[in-house]
Amino acid sequence: ATVFHIDKEISKDTGLSIPTIFRKHGENYFRLLERISLLENLNKTHQILDPGGGIIINKSNLNLILSNYAVFWLNIPLEILVKRLNLQIDQRPMLKAYENEEMGLQKLFNDRLPLYARADYELDGTKPIETLVTEVIEILTSDIQTERNSKGRNQ
Repeated sequence: ATVFHIDKEISKDTGLSIPTIFRKHGENYFRLLERISLLENLNKTHQILDPGGGIIINKSNLNLILSNYAVFWLNIPLEILVKRLNLQIDQRPMLKAYENEEMGLQKLFNDRLPLYARADYELDGTKPIETLVTEVIEILTSDIQTERNSKGRNQ
């Protein structure tokens, strides 16, 4: 499977970093590029989609993702997110709108939480990446086996 990082693809296609796109063209323009990128890559098979955290604020994007992918939410407590993102705060244009980035992150986190909770699967995002990969593979393997079994019974 290949990993498709929407933000990285947008940066590559435009030749601009995400913060530069926000600064020069605004959030609405970035969200349009994000949607186009999602639509262009929707039906590719054997793909892991890394859409970025804000794509789901457009409910149409969220519904497209939910209906076309097995969606995994890597749930990370806000306190840990704050520590992780402080290392790259300059790469987070959505936080620049807030006088206090930590309060901004808390607001974004709280606003998006109900949307993230619509994922098919919730995983503990504090676990090591190797553990998360194993869990995802186990879930997908189990789902495939369940689907095969139910098809066999329906014939």
